[in-house]
Amino acid sequence: MRNRVVSGLLAAAVALGLLLPSAALASSKGRKNTAIGLTGVAGYQLLRGKTTTGLIAGAGAAYAWKRYSDSRKVEKRRARQARASRNRRYARTSARYRTRSR
Repeated sequence: MRNRVVSGLLAAAVALGLLLPSAALASSKGRKNTAIGLTGVAGYQLLRGKTTTGLIAGAGAAYAWKRYSDSRKVEKRRARQARASRNRRYARTSARYRTRSR
């Protein structure tokens, strides 16, 4: 009886974990596409006279552009750190094999 309860709770926990939405991981390119789309929707809504939805979409577009900018900064920082790490590694190994010229 106890095993059935435990297995039922475990199955319910796994099912719940599969059904709940998880955080989406988007690249900066995906964030840019989202920002462009929201900007277009906001412009279209404002041109059609739907100011409430236009302003809401505009606020979403502003937030999307900020997230895109933050994402680009993080990508550039990671690339810079990776380059520096590679350069340090090669500088250390090449120093071992240098010969002194007299």
